[in-house]
Amino acid sequence: MLSRRGKAAALAAVFVIISGFLLIVERYAPVDSNLLTINILDVGQGDAILLEAPRGQTILIDGGPDKKVLRRLGEELPFWERRIDLVVMSHPHEDHIFGLAAVMERYEIGVIMLTGVEAHSPTYDRLLALIKEKNIPLYTADHAEEISFDDLKLKILYPLKSFSGQRIANLNNSSIVIKASYKDIDLLLTEDAEEPEEKELLASGIDLEAEILKAGHHGSETSSSEAFLKAVKPRVALISDGTGNSYGHPSPRTLKRLERLGIAFRRTDLEGTIRMQTDGYAIYE
Repeated sequence: MLSRRGKAAALAAVFVIISGFLLIVERYAPVDSNLLTINILDVGQGDAILLEAPRGQTILIDGGPDKKVLRRLGEELPFWERRIDLVVMSHPHEDHIFGLAAVMERYEIGVIMLTGVEAHSPTYDRLLALIKEKNIPLYTADHAEEISFDDLKLKILYPLKSFSGQRIANLNNSSIVIKASYKDIDLLLTEDAEEPEEKELLASGIDLEAEILKAGHHGSETSSSEAFLKAVKPRVALISDGTGNSYGHPSPRTLKRLERLGIAFRRTDLEGTIRMQTDGYAIYE
């Protein structure tokens, strides 16, 4: 039988455990269910974007160049969350898709979206085999359309036609482009789209205006052309790039272009994961 002092110590230990659990719950509990959370995950020289919809749905666009994406997801999602409603494979380049195999092993995936463009690499082949093995529903993006997550609307702006089974000389220009709209706030996700894809989007007449732009191809010189930026008119451009990367991303010319047009920018190599929220009217950084 415990002494009075022993009982007090045991109760204190239980209190500490409960308090710690409540702090964890408070950390991950939605402060306001009316908020859309945008996370440009710090995965080094690559891309992985996590959207947390106001009603709790989760959307992951790309998975970065390694398994670091799991750590980043763990930092943003509660430890009990084991489902991602939609995974988008923007295009089959290693720095965008390598980490998705680990994501598929750890999380239950609702749907996977891809273009079906012809590409062969050990990573891409493994992902396709995993999708089949786990019987994950597959959706091929092959035309402009809209997907609804309650109040959050995902508008697929590109591709404008089917790439399924086709060879594309530059896979960057097969990137899925998504406009995420929540009430009055729009987020344009261009992944690695370069100027030729930007020109196609401009010529299509699609409404590209967005308050937030995820700058194309890690802020490279081949993306975020002046004509494209003038059509989007973003308040801020978000750049996913790795510290000291060998590609020189983001390009000084792209940064000067953003500055000249009065567009603020944020970079994962300087601040780590970039987190933003919106209630559909204001943006909280």
